[in-house]
Amino acid sequence: MSTLKQPPDQDFSQKDLSAWDLSYRDLSHSNFIYSKLNGSDLSYAKLNGAQLQEAQLYGANLTSAKLCGAQLPDAKLNGADLTGADLTGADLTGADLRRADLRNANLSGTDLNGAKVQGAQLGDSTGLTEDAKRDMKNRGAIFQETVPKVQNIKWCIQYVVVPLMIAGIGGSGIVGFINALKSEPSSLPTPAPTSITKPTPQETPLLKSIPTKKK
Repeated sequence: MSTLKQPPDQDFSQKDLSAWDLSYRDLSHSNFIYSKLNGSDLSYAKLNGAQLQEAQLYGANLTSAKLCGAQLPDAKLNGADLTGADLTGADLTGADLRRADLRNANLSGTDLNGAKVQGAQLGDSTGLTEDAKRDMKNRGAIFQETVPKVQNIKWCIQYVVVPLMIAGIGGSGIVGFINALKSEPSSLPTPAPTSITKPTPQETPLLKSIPTKKK
């Protein structure tokens, strides 16, 4: 993961900063419009007032980040970790928050109109009115503290295991591997049938006649 020691300027628009380590950096009011921050570490970063319109933040780590007043309309935050983040007054209209983790996040005054929230975790988040919670539940958001284990497994398989397998051996390689398993003959030899022969009964010797004594 690359590390940004000191921003050369505050304009990162349309730049690819995927997998960069930007944790604990003060990036307040920086311009990240149309930038790519997929998988980047922005934990504890200060992004107050930052411009992140239509930025890509797939799977980004924004744990405890400060995003007060940040502009994130139509941002892609699928699977991003926003646990404990401060999104007070942030604009997330139309943002894609599917499968994002916003537990313990501060959502006071956050604009979530039109945001995609299917599967988003919002347990213990603060700042949402009861009406807003009901609306988000109807749109597929989850308000509970723990994620069901089965759901975690499905998520891991779909978004971690399968992409890694495809990246490692390719989609055609997976199909070929499965087909090979189906068509490959068993390597264990088939035992030859054994014929069971009944043992021939031994002939019992004829009893010799015992002569009787004459009286």
